[in-house]
Amino acid sequence: MRFDTALVVDDEPATRAVLRHILELSGLRVFEAENVRDGLARAHSEAPDLVLTDIRMPGTSGAEMASRMRQDPELAETTIVAVTYHPEDVRRKAHLFDLVMPKPVSVSHLRAWLRGEG
Repeated sequence: MRFDTALVVDDEPATRAVLRHILELSGLRVFEAENVRDGLARAHSEAPDLVLTDIRMPGTSGAEMASRMRQDPELAETTIVAVTYHPEDVRRKAHLFDLVMPKPVSVSHLRAWLRGEG
């Protein structure tokens, strides 16, 4: 699969910056949001090919965001990656994600996955 645009949803600015950098080095145009509400709005306005979302955030979780996206006809086919320090939080909702990637994110693993190698 080829990705042109990505949305990074994470409440930690440093994590968003690192993920943005990795994605931009891979040739993607990147948008950011610091919470699920803003992430869903950005997903609708920018129609990214790829969404990377943290799972534990204040308020609504990244799993809830993925669930809402899967139920939305405009966003249902978007590739969604969970990026989390707590992979156990995703086990029961793993079907909502195309990939679960532990934090800290491995630059080589993410770049290889983006190239279709992993």
